[in-house]
Amino acid sequence: MIIAIPPETVVVHRDRPKPESCTADSVFPATVKKIRRLGQVTNLVLAANGFELNTLHAGERIECMNLKEGEAVFASVQATAIRTRLKKEEKR
Repeated sequence: MIIAIPPETVVVHRDRPKPESCTADSVFPATVKKIRRLGQVTNLVLAANGFELNTLHAGERIECMNLKEGEAVFASVQATAIRTRLKKEEKR
C-alpha cells in the first residue's frame, strides 16, 4: 500500500497538540531531518517512526519557531488529507 500525504497539509508543532485540535491518530512524533528555504516557503523533511514526511510552510512561521535540524517535533495531519492506494503489483 502507498500512503500519500500532501506536504502542505502537514503542520509542525513543538509540543504535542491537544486532542481537541486534532485527532490522536494523525499526530506523529518526528525529528527535523532537513530545512530548506525556497523563497517564501520553507520545506521541512521530518523523520518519523519508519517513514519520512515532506512538509511545506510559510517561511516566516518556521523562522519564528527557530527549528534546527535534529530537533524533536510533532507533526499533525488532517485525516481527510491522507490518501492510500495499492501498489501496482497489488491491484486486482
